Amino acid sequence: AKDLQESITESSRKQTKEVEKQTKESAKQAVLLAGNDERVRNMLRVYLAFRNAGLGDKQARVMTAQVGRETDFRNEAMFG
Repeated sequence: AKDLQESITESSRKQTKEVEKQTKESAKQAVLLAGNDERVRNMLRVYLAFRNAGLGDKQARVMTAQVGRETDFRNEAMFG
């Protein structure tokens, strides 16, 4: 029974790592798909930065919206 539990735990860890890898890959693809639209790229990058900082999806969306209200996701407003 103990070996079975360890096997299940190991499988769960591998599955979690694979999901995290796929999530990061999806995020990279989203930025690439934004194309040449500066505002969309900046929006995605801000959202991903909040997610990478440990915020949940809903929190990251709220914070991204706040950044958008303040800067309209324009480079000159965000970076000076």
